[in-house]
Amino acid sequence: MLAHNVSERGSAIRALSLARWLAHDGRDVTVLSGRRRAGLATTQATLDGVRLLEPLDVLPYRFRNGGLSPVDVAVRVVHVLRERYDVVHTFEPRPSATVPGLLAQRRAGTTWVADWADLWGPQGMAATWPTPQRVTLGAFDGVVQSYTRRQADAVTVISSDLERRAAALGISPGRIRRIGVGANHDVFRPQPAGEARAQLGIPTDALVLVHTGFAPFDDWLLAHTFAEIAAAEPRAYLLMSGRRFPLVEERAALVGAANRVVHVGAVRYAELGAVMAAGDVMVVPYTALAHNEARFPNRAGDYLAAGRPIATNPTGDLGRLVAAERIGVVAAQTPEAFAGAILELLRQPSVRDEMGSRARELAETTLSWRTLAARVGELYDELAGVRS
Repeated sequence: MLAHNVSERGSAIRALSLARWLAHDGRDVTVLSGRRRAGLATTQATLDGVRLLEPLDVLPYRFRNGGLSPVDVAVRVVHVLRERYDVVHTFEPRPSATVPGLLAQRRAGTTWVADWADLWGPQGMAATWPTPQRVTLGAFDGVVQSYTRRQADAVTVISSDLERRAAALGISPGRIRRIGVGANHDVFRPQPAGEARAQLGIPTDALVLVHTGFAPFDDWLLAHTFAEIAAAEPRAYLLMSGRRFPLVEERAALVGAANRVVHVGAVRYAELGAVMAAGDVMVVPYTALAHNEARFPNRAGDYLAAGRPIATNPTGDLGRLVAAERIGVVAAQTPEAFAGAILELLRQPSVRDEMGSRARELAETTLSWRTLAARVGELYDELAGVRS
């Protein structure tokens, strides 16, 4: 499995979450991700039976995490051609994933599976970028995205939107599998809020919203929504990890709630459980961008595992899931509507508990990574049969 992000970010979390359960079922799995810190040697570790490699790379972080480092690409190409894997599963279209996958397929006869979890290119996430980036790197991403999905032996897609887009590229239904976001139910479990809040300096009687992650697309909605909530409810706090959004703190300060935004920085993935445990409601602002329609945030699976309700907007598969399974609230993407729905949920602890219990049940069953990995393993076996 080749993830273009550094370990514990984005595609690397998705790859490892599947790999852990594939290894549990007896498969020999290696995950390569970008180096978290630059270094002159390839690092190796083992987690839950999965071999984890970070290829040597000395380039800046934005190249290592962006899948654009030629050093990383070269090391990965040598690795996959030397070890001759049965399957190479690439996560996203950036060169550090797809170049080794394509060469392994062409030169070593390896089965290549391409995972599609984001809408790249000018019609997707690049639509939010400055013009110079959009017409250069964004255009490149869009071309590579389409080309690699058509060339791969099979495509795993994260959402119904990307499933439709894959079909529109002429990929036959038999080569497409929808593998959504799962929950690491054995990593994160429901925990009482009191101890977590004490460690973070949050009052035990507070009403706490939690936002984790790095995606910058909807910071304006988060900022204005929390300002509305904080102005109406003096016990409301916003606990954040991951990217820092200055606009959130600016809007909170305008309503006198700057001290009620608590940011703990970029914590290690395994430590997110303590952050989520402090929360009453997990917030996923999710406006109707084409990119949002196509993706499904990894953090939603974490929230399910933590046994907490989710507040989001009616966008993509996430909004439909939350509404259909009654595991949170779905509100229009205006700060007033979103804040109103969250406030109502904050004031109904018994409803929150019921929703959290249903979320945890999904995390342990149909939306566990174990369940999804079994479907990926079936795809591998099917492709092996075709190859033979």
